[in-house]
Amino acid sequence: MKINKKTVSGFTIIEMIVTIAILATMLSLGLANVEGRNQARNLALSEENFVSDLHKLQGFSIEAKDNPNGNKAVAWDISLSPSILAYTLSVESGNILIPTKNSGNAQTAVSTEQFSPGTIINANTSNPSSSGIVITDSSSGVSIQYCASALTISFSVPYGRILQTYTATPCSGGASQTYYNMPYDKTNITLIDKNGDLSQIVIDGIAGNISTP
Repeated sequence: MKINKKTVSGFTIIEMIVTIAILATMLSLGLANVEGRNQARNLALSEENFVSDLHKLQGFSIEAKDNPNGNKAVAWDISLSPSILAYTLSVESGNILIPTKNSGNAQTAVSTEQFSPGTIINANTSNPSSSGIVITDSSSGVSIQYCASALTISFSVPYGRILQTYTATPCSGGASQTYYNMPYDKTNITLIDKNGDLSQIVIDGIAGNISTP
């Protein structure tokens, strides 16, 4: 009696290598997609938290909230710089803020807030539309853009008026200079994540508005 034998073939080494390579590619694409969604979520959260802190300080100044140490506050501040992943909330006591004048007040730090992971204030670049901190001064009737290396946004007590102190150079080139308590400037702050996606916050000193276009 003849018995027929069936031959069962398994995977060859080449087929296994190809299969593993395909699975690895699919896995890496999936991880990249998840990472991209996480970065987008972190960027949106950083923008939301930063704008919320701006509104909170503006509210403190309108309420004439006192310094936590009990002294009378004259302004509530938020300080930041390009390429930094945190910003500082602080309060000023002492001299009333006068536009274009250095008050000479010391700042008392209230808290330091971190942006979400992977998000920072963009570095200043040759393109003002994407630079980290760009201030537009139109007080002279001619708009001049400054790229700032440091910025303090002050909300003066009791009306929440926005005054901005910054160290900057004209974006078109020139010497660095510090400007104190500028009342009529519009500031664009650009956040960037690891994917290169951008988010902008606009502080309008004339209208007193904070927006995210």
